[in-house]
Amino acid sequence: SSGINAEYGEFTSSFCLSATPWLSRNASRKMNTSTTSQAFQTPSQAQLAQAPLNFGLEFLTSPSHHNLTLVVQQGEPLQANSVVLSLNSPVISHVTGKLGQRQYSLRGFSRSTVQRFLEAAYTGSLEEVTKKNFRDINNLVTHLEVPWMIDRCFSHFKTWTFGMDANNFAEQHYVFTEALYIYNHHNKRNYVDIVVKGFSAALSVTRFFVTNYLESVSLSCPLTALDILFEIAENKEFVILEAIVQHIDTCHTSISQNGRYLLERICETDRLRFTHRALYKSLMEKLEGA
Repeated sequence: SSGINAEYGEFTSSFCLSATPWLSRNASRKMNTSTTSQAFQTPSQAQLAQAPLNFGLEFLTSPSHHNLTLVVQQGEPLQANSVVLSLNSPVISHVTGKLGQRQYSLRGFSRSTVQRFLEAAYTGSLEEVTKKNFRDINNLVTHLEVPWMIDRCFSHFKTWTFGMDANNFAEQHYVFTEALYIYNHHNKRNYVDIVVKGFSAALSVTRFFVTNYLESVSLSCPLTALDILFEIAENKEFVILEAIVQHIDTCHTSISQNGRYLLERICETDRLRFTHRALYKSLMEKLEGA
């Protein structure tokens, strides 16, 4: 760690000038002109800086500033500066500052994903997040515990969810699947909440998604997915009944395991027997005749 700390002063003196304009423009940092020049003198003071910062992308390609090797899934390892990454990631801060490591393994991530993370860490801007690379980027920044990048990913997801075509099942299925993945793998509920809010905003959207989802999934999908589906249809549970009846009529089969589980949930909602008597009666007759 002494080697890293020794290089710290050399590196910070060079990128301090590029970071100073950014800091002075942001009053929320509460750093005036007189204190900015001393902002990066020691590691303890540097930790007080709030990412994102624009250190300048030129430093990422400058070999003289490289003191940390990132091993990736395939291809040549990537080089970066431990100080810049530590200001963004408490994980990197720990392994370099506390443990003194000069190499960190990111073998679970592609080289392009790690490269995009590095560019974001150096420029303070997470660009080119698409539906194709979203999961990998979000997994990486979650793994490295980078708060501002996690927020950027969430913002992209909200834009996609609230901006999707109400009649485009592919777009709906994508955000639903990603929210379910994040909930299962990262135990984060906020993505699911956004999907529930977006899909339940209008009856037409709820009906379209529920019907198409139950038609597209396997006969037995994860109960978590069905529970979220039930949340989306809250106070509109009759759309699930409609989908189950439609499935039985179309496939000429008995109710699927998914349908059985949802029906059990619906039966807990006694009001449907009174508010949608004809639909409820039709389903019961079909089940008795199956």
